[in-house]
Amino acid sequence: MPRPVGVGRTAEGQIQIFVALCPGEQLASFEVADNATLRPVWKVSHPIGAMSRGGWVSLGESDGFEVLDISLPADVPQNIAATARLANGHRFGSAFVRDEIPQDMANTGRVLNPEGKEVAENEFLREVRDEYC
Repeated sequence: MPRPVGVGRTAEGQIQIFVALCPGEQLASFEVADNATLRPVWKVSHPIGAMSRGGWVSLGESDGFEVLDISLPADVPQNIAATARLANGHRFGSAFVRDEIPQDMANTGRVLNPEGKEVAENEFLREVRDEYC
């Protein structure tokens, strides 16, 4: 199974994606696409500072990135694919259904993994590092 990303919600209820990197890896860009067509609907690149080491990326926000390559449209698809691209060219990610990301996850620091299980952010990071690093 390819390395996943996790998903959660900000304090305002906005979707955010958790990118867990292995030690020494650097994030180069992050993209969200319509999972049905694989058409990109939002992309940011050239992370600044700590963002280059991964962490939470808020859908539609370019904070932590120098470049907003594709602005998020008003009509975001229900089924989205979130993909991280590393500085070495490798890519990984997961697909999610927007309405299946619980609103009560807002600002909890919890991650919904690709199996649909809610786990603590540090547990998700540990699981990813144990399996993929």
